[in-house]
Amino acid sequence: MGFLNRILGRDNAADATACPHTSLVPHWDRPANMGKKDLAVYTCEACGHQFDYAQARTFLETPPPVLAGHAREPREHSLRR
Repeated sequence: MGFLNRILGRDNAADATACPHTSLVPHWDRPANMGKKDLAVYTCEACGHQFDYAQARTFLETPPPVLAGHAREPREHSLRR
């Protein structure tokens, strides 16, 4: 929504700090580089910011502060009663 933010005079910096960057998707320049994490550019699908692997690794390896305290125990699923 960058277009609307510019028209309405909203600050994009506030939006960037609010995003926990939990939906990072890797993109490669060449097909030969596919699968090589360090050659990818990671794009956050929520806010559109791009990161290199060193920056994206911090988001990929550590849970965002919003989700850090919400650890759940796995539930047992049984089809038999």
